[in-house]
Amino acid sequence: MSSQPRLRSQRALATAPLRRSSSRRRTRTAAVTIATALAFLTIATTSVASTGTVYYDGVGNAAAGGTLFNGTFTGTFNDGLGRQVMFDLTSGSANSAIGDGALNGVTSGSNNIANVSDALFATKTGNGNIATGTNALFDNVASNNIATGTNALQSNTTGIDNLATGTNALQSNVDGHDNIASGFRAMISNTSGSDNVASGLNALFSNTTGDDNVASGLGALFDNTTGSDNLASGFNALENNTTGNSNVAVGSGAGLLTTGSRNVDIANPGRSGESGTIRIGSSAKQTKTFLAGVWNKTIAGPTKAVVVDSAGRLGTGPAPAAPVKSETGTVSRLRDRVGKLATEVHRLQREVRAGG
Repeated sequence: MSSQPRLRSQRALATAPLRRSSSRRRTRTAAVTIATALAFLTIATTSVASTGTVYYDGVGNAAAGGTLFNGTFTGTFNDGLGRQVMFDLTSGSANSAIGDGALNGVTSGSNNIANVSDALFATKTGNGNIATGTNALFDNVASNNIATGTNALQSNTTGIDNLATGTNALQSNVDGHDNIASGFRAMISNTSGSDNVASGLNALFSNTTGDDNVASGLGALFDNTTGSDNLASGFNALENNTTGNSNVAVGSGAGLLTTGSRNVDIANPGRSGESGTIRIGSSAKQTKTFLAGVWNKTIAGPTKAVVVDSAGRLGTGPAPAAPVKSETGTVSRLRDRVGKLATEVHRLQREVRAGG
């Protein structure tokens, strides 16, 4: 009986150090965990504090980042995210800026959207602009422009109502207006040309001051600089035209060699230096020609016969030479003689019948 208490006591003495050791380990572990959590919270708090603040007010303005707006602006419904958000804003409203330097200088401009670093960087009073892409509309101070892509409309200052989609599209445009450029480097050289449409890689690439051109297709009107009122549709259509005006080229490589003005080239490369010429198709690819609305369609005169030469050029046949005066007299005398002979023949026929 006396041995059992001693066994219990021995077991208690034997396990006591183990319990104390385990307890100390748990305490140390908890302490380390708490210290780590406190350190993390301290770092996180310091990090959040160093990156900026959040701003919002009762008139719809909200921003997050570093330097947000200023203490005197009166604009409403502006949104921003970045290191510095519309710090110069005075009375502009409904602007949205995302990215370092986006809408950096806006003051009274409204309804602008800038997304990505330095987009619409210089815009102060311009309205209704949209810039998406690094440096898009960087120098702009005008209104109603849309630029999508890196450096799109980068140099635009006072040009209005332009649309540039693609990297470097309309990059050099300064004061040209109402242009549409879609494609990588489309109208990249344009400075003050207006009312142009360029769609395709390098379309209207060299155009500087030409107006009212339409280029659709890779390299269409590539070399055009000051030429105006040209229409080119197709791969490299009117590629070499520089200063020619009022040309029309339709088809891949159409008007490729054209450098003059007022030419119409359809599925034909054209000719260098000529003007006022229509070329349709090529002998290497077309062997038959059908033209509807001609057969059995009578038209009022005067008319001339149409002829064609070995080169395929159409024209009208030369008019018959007018008879000289002496020939006219001879013809008249011969007609009289023929008439008398006809009368004599009829008289003889009557006599023969009467005698028979």
